[in-house]
Amino acid sequence: MRLCGLKASDAFIDPSYLHFSGFADNPRRRWDPGLCRQFRLDPALLPRIVAAETKIGGLAADTASACGLTAGTPVLAGCGDTAASFLSCGATREGICVDVAGTASVLAFTTTAMKPDFEHRTLACGQSATPGLWHPYAYINGGGMNMEWFRKDLTGAASFDELERLAEVLPAREDDPLFIPHLGGRVNPSQPALRGAWLGLAWSHGRAHLYRAVLEAVALEYGVYLEILRKLYPGFLSSEVRVTGGGGRSALWNRIKSDTLGLPVAPVARTEGAPLGAALLAGFGSGLFSSLDQAAKTWVQPGEAVLPETGRQELVGRRMRQYTAALEALNRWAAG
Repeated sequence: MRLCGLKASDAFIDPSYLHFSGFADNPRRRWDPGLCRQFRLDPALLPRIVAAETKIGGLAADTASACGLTAGTPVLAGCGDTAASFLSCGATREGICVDVAGTASVLAFTTTAMKPDFEHRTLACGQSATPGLWHPYAYINGGGMNMEWFRKDLTGAASFDELERLAEVLPAREDDPLFIPHLGGRVNPSQPALRGAWLGLAWSHGRAHLYRAVLEAVALEYGVYLEILRKLYPGFLSSEVRVTGGGGRSALWNRIKSDTLGLPVAPVARTEGAPLGAALLAGFGSGLFSSLDQAAKTWVQPGEAVLPETGRQELVGRRMRQYTAALEALNRWAAG
């Protein structure tokens, strides 16, 4: 709004943010009259809802001068940074999954319908920047931060390259230590008292085993999300997981995720993340592309995919059962 010199009465919000508001009828892209009445909120005070590709104004003269651009340059509404990150991975078609391997670890799916997760209260569901698509997703707050915490505070500042070399030669075993990654509480579902833990430690385990457990924990949590997604959307077919964020550079982590999820995992070749998604949206809104899907096919190229290794399903199933049982037990202990 400041870029265009708009007034408060011109305030707007795009649909990718609606599920955060608490006052929206998300599927109908409108403010919910019943919720507004319940909380005595005047809907007239809420911003107008516009599509992400909507032109909301032109650059004001002073802003244009500061940016080195031409006054009146069109400005589009844009979308949230999360939705833009998904867009930067080319999640413009049903079935494409996105792993944001950053400070937070986010796993998102791309569907053609919204189905609220009333039973598990784990998957949020936001509208995609691509018209007609939705992104059910969940995340670990600090999933990637755990790696830096482990590297810096528990290993004497060993390098990630060193930890990767040590861990990648370890065969996956049922008696590997199990890590609970929720050092700041679990977000999806809301279990704020839960904290991190290692389980099943033995004298034979060293820092390479512990580091591998930190990586595997994110994959196991993602496995929980995928199981819930498949219950909500029977018959849903995931084509691949595309990885963005710094964690995508870890070949070991990508392999663990692929084996755990049973899906190809491919880091995207371009690493601009949300800014790239915003640029794709600008190209679509200004008419450079006929659709966001066309824009993604033009600009977004997944790298070489890691395929799940055959024969791992039984071990992965046991690890998933151990992980979910540990979550339940530790959450009862933490809440007790």
